[in-house]
Amino acid sequence: MAGLTIGGVVQARVRLHLRGIETTGQTGKAMTAFRFIQSLFGTFRAAIHAAAAADMHRTPAARDLDRLGISPAAFRAIHL
Repeated sequence: MAGLTIGGVVQARVRLHLRGIETTGQTGKAMTAFRFIQSLFGTFRAAIHAAAAADMHRTPAARDLDRLGISPAAFRAIHL
């Protein structure tokens, strides 16, 4: 452990801890806590963008609708 600082030990333990927290994502792959939080914020962002576009009587971006699990073709059937 020569040359290993206290901060390095703490960072290594945090990395190991985050690797230990895994859940299964939509693709069936293991998802770390960081990826889960990143995915959560991405979905929240897509919901905000889709809601704002609908509020302005516009069609939301296809990537936002896909992220929310809404088919762009099904959304076009809605008359804004």
